[in-house]
Amino acid sequence: MNEGALQDRVVLITGAARGLGLAMAGAVVQAGGAVVLLDREVELGVAAAAALDPSGAKATFFAADVTDEPQMAAAVSHAVERFGRLDAAINNAGILGPLGPTLTLSPEDFDRVIEVNVVGTFLGMKHQLLHFRQQKRGSIINVASVNGLVGSINAAAYAASKHAVLGLTKSAALEVAALGVRVNALCPGPFETPLLRASQQENLKLVAQRSPMRRVGRPEELGAAVVYLCSDLSSYLTGQTVVIDGGLLA
Repeated sequence: MNEGALQDRVVLITGAARGLGLAMAGAVVQAGGAVVLLDREVELGVAAAAALDPSGAKATFFAADVTDEPQMAAAVSHAVERFGRLDAAINNAGILGPLGPTLTLSPEDFDRVIEVNVVGTFLGMKHQLLHFRQQKRGSIINVASVNGLVGSINAAAYAASKHAVLGLTKSAALEVAALGVRVNALCPGPFETPLLRASQQENLKLVAQRSPMRRVGRPEELGAAVVYLCSDLSSYLTGQTVVIDGGLLA
C-alpha cells in the first residue's frame, strides 16, 4: 500500500480511537508516517496509539473534543511540538445521531449532529489551515459519506451534515489552492469494522447484497485512499470529492 509514500510525514486524525479512524491511522504508519490520534475516548485512544507503535515514535494520542475551538487549536500545536511538523490532517470525527423520520427529529438532536459533524470539521479545518497557510503546504481530508451525495431515509440530520462537509471542503479548497494547500473530501460507502462485524453481521450481509461488488469495503481499502490523498501522489488534486463505495452510487 504505497509503502514509504508518507515517509517522515506527520498526520493528525480526529475520531481516531476506533473504527475507520483507527484504520486510517494504521495506514499512515504503514506508509512510513507518524500520527496524532485525536479523540474524546481517552482510554481507547491511549491504547490505540500504543498498539500502533509501543515506542511512541510514530503514534501519539491527544484528548480533545472537536466542537471545542481552543482544544482544536491545541491539537495542531501538540502535533508540531511532538513531531516537529504537521503535513496533513484528516477530519474524521462524526456521529450518526438518532434515526427516524424527519418529522420526528427534535431540534436538539439535529443541532447535535450538525455541531459534531459540521462545526467540528470546520473548527479542525480552520486551525489546520492557519498552520498550513504559514508553511505554504499541507493536505486536509474531510471525511463525509455517500450520504453527503444522496438523501438518506430516517437520517436527515446526518445526510444534511455530510452535504455541508462537502460545501466546506470545496470552499476552503478554492481559498487556499494558490498557497500550495490542498483540501479534499472522502465519501466512504459501507465499510466493515470490528464493531459492525460483531453487532450488525446480518445488516452487513444485506448491505453487501446491494453493492455491485457484493461486499462491503475493507478498512485497508479506505486506508489506501487516505495515503494517496495525504501524499504527494495527489499533488494536483484539490477541491474534489473522492467516492469509495464499491460502485454503490453508480
